[in-house]
Amino acid sequence: MPRTITFVALGDSLTAGFIPSRIATQPYSRFLKEITDDFLLHSNRSHKFTTRFINRGVNGDLTSDMLLRFKRDVIALKPN
Repeated sequence: MPRTITFVALGDSLTAGFIPSRIATQPYSRFLKEITDDFLLHSNRSHKFTTRFINRGVNGDLTSDMLLRFKRDVIALKPN
């Protein structure tokens, strides 16, 4: 059974999925999942690992807000 690698994206509206221009077509956390999965596939490791990306972006968040929710939104999810 493949081992799951968990990533947590913590951030503001850009993390949540706001796309500020026509250049971007998806939230960056989805892009990170795609390139990570592509890397695993091309390195012949896709049978050993699966990826899980959890998006914890909140519109309007500041660094101070993220620090307040860091334990709940990141540490508690036990990312690798």
